[in-house]
Amino acid sequence: MQRYIGIDVHSKSSTIYVMSAAGKKVRQDVVETNGQALIGYLAQLPGQLHVCVEEGEWSAWLHEIMEPRVAELVDAVRAKNRLRSAYRRRAVGYPGHGLAEQSQALPELPAWMRQSVEALGLELASVEELRGGIEKAMIAESRRHPISRILQTAPGLGPIRVAQLIPIVITPHRFRTKRQFWSYCGFGIVTRSSADWAKVGGRWMRVPVSKPADSTETATTRSRGSSRAPQ
Repeated sequence: MQRYIGIDVHSKSSTIYVMSAAGKKVRQDVVETNGQALIGYLAQLPGQLHVCVEEGEWSAWLHEIMEPRVAELVDAVRAKNRLRSAYRRRAVGYPGHGLAEQSQALPELPAWMRQSVEALGLELASVEELRGGIEKAMIAESRRHPISRILQTAPGLGPIRVAQLIPIVITPHRFRTKRQFWSYCGFGIVTRSSADWAKVGGRWMRVPVSKPADSTETATTRSRGSSRAPQ
């Protein structure tokens, strides 16, 4: 059993989404942002866990506590940023992602840094190679369906986006309106928030976000004024 987990981390709470191998949402939970709570949550999930975390101030800490406990921890952006940072700390220009370019720039770094920087380069290269192979397989599977060629004629839809769109839609006739259909496909404007949870009475509750009173009054005044005939 495979489980794919996305974690959106904030200072007090972390929103966790768990997906099945078929791409269906299994569960969504809010967990306190501390090591014991996050590790305890992962421990109760069955199967092999594949975790994706966002790049940010928390990523290094999350990588440290989760890597020994999951089958895979994906964070390619983190590897790139760490590699760039290593060169910047010594005022050396970033040579690029390629191993050949990095090997030429390594002598410009102190001897005590070279081994760790070389390891970061190998990590990034392996992640990029894996990503490239997966993209090729995904596009090849998409092109088995004749509709993929038609969808790619639409502005903004490339081979990867089309490959993602085909398995999401499958049966478009089940949607009542076009608005529902486009929102489901990811083309509608949807606003979501995951940083507005607070612990109240031992339970996680969503805190309502209210607009300032002066902005509401100003908008109302403008609306009324626009409807009046000129004096």
